[in-house]
Amino acid sequence: MTDEEKTRLCAEAMEVQNKYPWNPLHDDAQAMALDSVLLNERRAIVLHDDYFYVTDTRTDALLYEFRGDMTKPENRRRARVECVAKMWKERSK
Repeated sequence: MTDEEKTRLCAEAMEVQNKYPWNPLHDDAQAMALDSVLLNERRAIVLHDDYFYVTDTRTDALLYEFRGDMTKPENRRRARVECVAKMWKERSK
């Protein structure tokens, strides 16, 4: 998936209208807002220094994982976008 596709899927998940620029890969607040999508879907978010992962709160199953230096804001934003985009793409199948 391209960054553009991931951003579009995240916008769909957040029900964002084209009234203002939407780019959670470059905006911390927009990326953190994606957490609400994950939490509304009964997902638990774990952020550590070198990984970000999302589990199902009902089964504790690991659903999405992103490894990298999570002390860097760009990696934290990308992890959120990747997870929400994958979830939304699977959901729309």
